[in-house]
Amino acid sequence: MTFMTRTAIVAIVAGGIAFAAGSAGMAADEPENILMYRQNVMKSLGANIANLAMVAKGQVSFVGNTPINARAIRDGVSLIKGLFPDGSNVGKTNALPKLWDDRAGFEEDATKAAEAADAMVKAADSGDIGQIRQALGALGKTCGGCHKTYRKEL
Repeated sequence: MTFMTRTAIVAIVAGGIAFAAGSAGMAADEPENILMYRQNVMKSLGANIANLAMVAKGQVSFVGNTPINARAIRDGVSLIKGLFPDGSNVGKTNALPKLWDDRAGFEEDATKAAEAADAMVKAADSGDIGQIRQALGALGKTCGGCHKTYRKEL
């Protein structure tokens, strides 16, 4: 097999993969898929907050990992406003209808969460356990406030 033949085969295969990936993405925004995606983001946020809480409580000594957890939280929180598009209040969701009815209030709470997540990153970057605890408490209050208003009681 010549170099040109191998190059042509690789190009054809790569093109087919790119086409398949592109065409698969066109029908992906079904409400049920949005719900699953949203729930995965929220689970990730919860896991990263739980990891920070374990450090803050002294259950593990991974203070050096807190910036990674904090950035994951900040990145996840930055997605929140877009995770609840109209028509995605379907299936088994803990989101209350009020979230869609009070979009302005929800987005204001999401902005507060983003600010708290930014503060969490700064605290984690400091490596100071006192700052980490304080920022985690503030982040928890912000998240809890939104959950109280827009999420079913669990």
